[in-house]
Amino acid sequence: MTQLSNLYWMPDYLNIRTFSNAKLNLVMQLTLKNATFRDVTELCIFNQLLIRDEGSNNTMVLKELEQRMLGLFNNGYQATFITIDDVNIGYVLFVERKNDRAEPYVFLRHFFIQESYRRQGIGKDVISKLKAVQFKDKKVLLEVLVSNERGRNFWESCGFEYRSMTMELPI
Repeated sequence: MTQLSNLYWMPDYLNIRTFSNAKLNLVMQLTLKNATFRDVTELCIFNQLLIRDEGSNNTMVLKELEQRMLGLFNNGYQATFITIDDVNIGYVLFVERKNDRAEPYVFLRHFFIQESYRRQGIGKDVISKLKAVQFKDKKVLLEVLVSNERGRNFWESCGFEYRSMTMELPI
């Protein structure tokens, strides 16, 4: 399988944890799986759900999101699926950059988990594994819409701290 970016090394599958769902009497395997160019449509369907969930005013249709995603890949972004038992339940989109002091950091552009899999510790486990394996020894930056209270609360619970606020003057 062709990987989207060679900036990061990660095996095709990275085991995060095995966990049980007592209600369904199931044991499930949580993993991260590298996305390929063939996955652009699925990634963008997830992106549409992310846009809706965070309350964004983005009005792009699927075709426009696919074109944007391909442009991001061509600029060094990497996408990784979050999977349970080989079923994609979300994704992460990120890129490594350097600040004005030439210090490397990771910009986490998208992070999405389907609604039915939230509030089970999966998101925190994914962030913890990415920090330990792929984002090792680098600061991680991200943006959260002010209106996205659930998102802000999640990131704070993962240890992220406020650094700045972007403001906009409407037309």
